[in-house]
Amino acid sequence: MRYRNRILNDDLDRAHRDFCGVGLKQVRDYLEAAATPCATAYRLALEIECANRRAKRKMGQDSSRRLYRKKRELIGAFIDHCQAHQFPVFRDEAHDRGQPDVLYAYLPGCDQISWHGKLENHVSIPRHERDWDGRKYSTLRKLENAIRLGFPESPWFDRS
Repeated sequence: MRYRNRILNDDLDRAHRDFCGVGLKQVRDYLEAAATPCATAYRLALEIECANRRAKRKMGQDSSRRLYRKKRELIGAFIDHCQAHQFPVFRDEAHDRGQPDVLYAYLPGCDQISWHGKLENHVSIPRHERDWDGRKYSTLRKLENAIRLGFPESPWFDRS
């Protein structure tokens, strides 16, 4: 688990500096200002992933519980948003103590992304019929790749 958390933390630290070539804060601010359904879905996904990784960084501290609570709230908002805009979301069983479910999402132009958590308030989400793609620790990179390519009007879009 320490190895996994070190990888996740290192990725998050790099993202704050280098995400899409401009840094995570600038990308989140851009997506928030764009306010399209797709931009909002991506912003929420980034916020979930950041809360998830920060919670792992603070494991065993009081702030970890607060960050996991924030992650659950963000997941709820993300699910509601995705369902309202027909972005596919699915659930599956995780068999992890404390995090019994997996949320799978398919945003436009993005590979499969997923998070573990409790989805007891979202029982209407259909079951995931596909397999997990097997790509560990990849949600942040998948989001970056999709955002880099999916927003051609953005300051980070490579026009070459």
